[in-house]
Amino acid sequence: MAEDKLHTAILTVLNRVVEANDGLQDELAETLRMLCTPEGDGNNLMELERSMEALTTRQNTLLDQVLAHMDDLTLTEQLKALLEEKQHLQTRIDAAKKEAANRINEDSRMAELAAYLEEHLSGFQQYDDGIVRQLVERITVVDAETIRIKFRYSDVEIEQAMC
Repeated sequence: MAEDKLHTAILTVLNRVVEANDGLQDELAETLRMLCTPEGDGNNLMELERSMEALTTRQNTLLDQVLAHMDDLTLTEQLKALLEEKQHLQTRIDAAKKEAANRINEDSRMAELAAYLEEHLSGFQQYDDGIVRQLVERITVVDAETIRIKFRYSDVEIEQAMC
């Protein structure tokens, strides 16, 4: 299979997506929007930090009670349980911060990709390996005359005959 034939077929598919009237471009744009929208999975950082503040307040109150009643083992056990709860919550906060940082990086890449597609609404004039690597997840050779292109961040998959 000649490399220039492959490049031409890939370029044809990219331009079909850009010029699509059948919703391919809209589907890619919608997928990009969905990826850029954070999901609520119970690890909202602000909620977690408010919970941590509330636990800290409870801890301080309980600590005062423990200091006032040193021989009360139930207060000591409550304090120990509260410290374990805070440790678990801190783990969730750390994970939420890491996820937020990852999401910011992914959002930035998605915004760049969306802007890039917007700039090229008139189509691509020549094959560019960098563009293909940004937009295409996988190229499958179906047979000697056909390839299948799967786009990143989307369920869009297009078959193209080799020219």
